[in-house]
Amino acid sequence: MLLSCVLLAVAVILNACVFVDDATLTALGFRPTNAKVAIGLASIAVFLISIIELRVDWGGTANSHKSAAEILTVLKAKYRQQFDSARKDDPAANQELTSDYARTLAELAPIPEAVFTRLKRHHLKKKLLSERISHNPGAPIFLLKFKIWWQGIRKLAKD
Repeated sequence: MLLSCVLLAVAVILNACVFVDDATLTALGFRPTNAKVAIGLASIAVFLISIIELRVDWGGTANSHKSAAEILTVLKAKYRQQFDSARKDDPAANQELTSDYARTLAELAPIPEAVFTRLKRHHLKKKLLSERISHNPGAPIFLLKFKIWWQGIRKLAKD
């Protein structure tokens, strides 16, 4: 949304600049020929970025991810409620929850295989950092991140 608004604003400004005469460009300190070439190149760049944005649909992808996060949050709350309740060993309730899980995941867009490992790594690092912050609330975040990084390298070297 923000990118679309910025592109629209820049396109309007560039279109307005097309009608500026040579005397005004000279008064502003620009050579008219160079200014017109720069306006033309900038217009082409804005047009290409607009086409890419339209084709990639970042806004639609972001909305899809937001919707998936909301749906999974509801599912997680159901699981937590089931686990905390007295019915956690009830086979019928567990089967219903399993059905909800399968139905929910079937409705969501799959995570592309190419990004899955990167996302999993990011999630696990975030979870580990959260645990470290809980144990060391006064420590600087960058030091906790560095310690996690260093311990990861040491563990990899031992394996």
